[in-house]
Formats: sequence, C-alpha cells, structure tokens
Amino acid sequence: MLVAAETEPVCASSLADGISANVRSVVDGNNQFAFDLYAQLASQRPDNVFFSPYSIFTAFGMLYAGAAGATAAQMADVLHFELPQEQLHPAMGELVRSLNDENRAEYRLAVANRLWGQQDYPFLDSFLGTLAEQYAAALEPSDFIDQPAISREIINNWVAEQTEQKIRDLLPEGSVSPATRLVLTNAIYFLGNWRYQFDPKQTLTAPFHMADGQSRTIPLMHQVAELRYGHFDQVQVLELPYAGDELSFIALLPDVVDGLAAVEADLSAERLDEYLEQLALQKVGVYLPRFEITSDFRLRDMLAALGMQDVFTTAADLSGIDGRRDLYVSQAVHKAFIDLDESGTEAAAATGIVVEITSIHDPPTFRADHPFTFLIRDNVTGSILFLGRVAEPVASTRAIVPEPSSITLLAVLGLLGTIVFGRHRVHRLV
Repeated sequence: MLVAAETEPVCASSLADGISANVRSVVDGNNQFAFDLYAQLASQRPDNVFFSPYSIFTAFGMLYAGAAGATAAQMADVLHFELPQEQLHPAMGELVRSLNDENRAEYRLAVANRLWGQQDYPFLDSFLGTLAEQYAAALEPSDFIDQPAISREIINNWVAEQTEQKIRDLLPEGSVSPATRLVLTNAIYFLGNWRYQFDPKQTLTAPFHMADGQSRTIPLMHQVAELRYGHFDQVQVLELPYAGDELSFIALLPDVVDGLAAVEADLSAERLDEYLEQLALQKVGVYLPRFEITSDFRLRDMLAALGMQDVFTTAADLSGIDGRRDLYVSQAVHKAFIDLDESGTEAAAATGIVVEITSIHDPPTFRADHPFTFLIRDNVTGSILFLGRVAEPVASTRAIVPEPSSITLLAVLGLLGTIVFGRHRVHRLV
C-alpha cells in the first residue's frame, strides 16, 4: 500500500539555505559535536544508543557564557564554537527561536531552558542577562543549602513537565547537595507524525539479525512510497519526512548485518551532508522496526576524552558566572527517550491518497532488519536534534490503532543536558 501526499517531499538540505551565516556556524558546530559524541558512545556501548546532541550542545553553550581562559578554550574546541562570545550567543538564541517558532504547526517541537540558582548568590548580571535574553533561560531561586532534596525534586518535576512525563528523575538522589550553587537544564520534546504513514495492517513479524549472529522476532513496519533514497558504498540512506517536511528521520543501513561498525567509523557531519545532497526521489519499499529506546548516562568522562577537562575540576575558570574562580561542574547528566511506530494523524491521511503498487521494475528495498544508525534532523536549520543506533529493537509498548486516520501520533521524544555546579572548597560530588 502507498500512502502519498499531494506534493513531493522537500529536500532535507533546501530549507536550511536561508539561515544566517552565524546560525550556520552554530549548526555546523552542533552537527560536528553530534558525531564526535556519537563516536564516544558507540565505542563504549554495543547496544542501542539514543541522545540529543542539540540538548547537550545548548546546555554547555549556556555554561560557555560564564567560561573564561583555558576552560573556555577547551569548551570552544570540543563544541566547535567558531564565533566570538558576543556573536555566538545571539546565534544560539536565533536557533532556539527558530525551533520554537509557533508557525511549526504540523508537529510539536519545544525547547526549554531554565536556571536554578542558590537564592541570594551573587551571580553576575551579565551572565544572567545573556542566558535570559538569548536562551530564554529564566533564573529560578532555589535553596540548595538547606533543602537540597526538595530542590532536586522541583527540578525533576520541571523536567517531567517539559517532556510530557517521558523523562523522570533526571537528577538522581545525592546529585544535588548543600554545595550546589547552580543547575542549568535544557529540555527538548518532539512529537511528530509521518508524512507518509505506515498502515498497521501491513506490519509483519520478522527476524531482526544482530551483529553477534543472533536474531530475535520483531514487528517490522512496511510501506512503499516516493522517498529520497540513495545507495552508496556499503550503506543505504533513506529519508522519511514528517508532516510539514520541516523535520526528517534519516536512517543509514549497512549492506551487511555486521557492517554498522564500518559505517559508524566513516560517519561525520561532512559525510552526512554528502549523502543528503545525493539522495534522489524514487519509489522505495521500506521495512522499519517499531522500537523504543531509553538512554541515561553521565557526560563527564566522554567530554573529558574529547578535550573538555578543566571545567570538571578545580582548575575550572567560570569567573563569568560570579566574578570569581570558585565554581566547577560536578555533574553533567543526560537522559533521552524515543518511541517510534506506525501511527499517523487524520490530517496526514486527509491529504494523502491510497493507490495500489504497479511497476514494471521492482523498487529498491530498504529492509532495516539488522543494526542501523538513525537521526532526526531539523530541515529548516540543518540541526541534528537526535541521534542514535538500533542494535536490538525493543518494540514500542503503545497500543496501535488500526485506522490510519487515528489521532494517535508517531512519538519521538527526547531530553536533556543538565549541569550541576559545586564550590571549590567543597569535595566534588561523585
């Protein structure tokens, strides 16, 4: 079955052509950082991976507004910041405002930033002003000294609210203490429906072949549609647009079951751009597993391995926050969630037509029944918002509504980078 809209999908790279040079610089930095961090995660975890590079990038972008000296230099190198501070933060703010644009009406995409600071602590007005103006990050007074547990609960409740209860208990017990002076949080939430929805009646049960030679039976969604597709050296690349064409799910599938490591080793922001520029619109037979992934990890060791070291030690220079060199990052945690299935919306079904497949030549087949890499990209700015790997699918637990016109949506949700600060004179939290 083919569910097709009345217009052809927009090229993933074309919408991003109109952004400013400074925003382009920020987006390029985010995308390079995305694959740097992905390489760290992929080398440490053989299983499923999912995270939001944009969330981590933004949280540390806010922190960078208070960094100086060698600390700032290390952060700029790891985050691929090329602009001076006075140009960087306005560009970051422009990107935040673009993602939160109320005209993005065919899906839900929301970015939220918040500061939680010890009440009566002498934060510099320049630091608070930059974060309020450019990141819409308001300062919420907190009593970490006398009520650290209550403060942690308040922050975790805010995170849960921003992510529709998908991310809970982000800050674990003991992560906030009387030594804490500031917590920076960034949350990103996405809920979108496929432009070309999968019909649940077409979903079949099939084996998923894992890299270690084992296999497990999974639900494999299926459709044939006109999509942007390319077959390159040892890898297929497929773009599945969301309604509105402003975001896309992009999957990179190795030709062989155990080929993901080689694809990952060659993957970079530049390589992705090369693939996207060469994709061509054609009829493709798509087989994609339903899956759900939750990831939870701490960032310190991975970022230190990339070169961001001082900020996590007493050598940190965060004097742009309070005018003194007495702060450092004691915790940096990230949690992300994705749930992907067949679901669509009435609007998508109403703009589509259903026709039977008739073709003299069989269309190429994109059968994701073995490990693959995927990402969710904002086509308006070119930013990679989410990035992950499916090594062993865990099927979505949400009920599938049998009618394509159901209001149940494809849900892809993600979070978040949170940074907790301590004082130098207090022993660092573990």
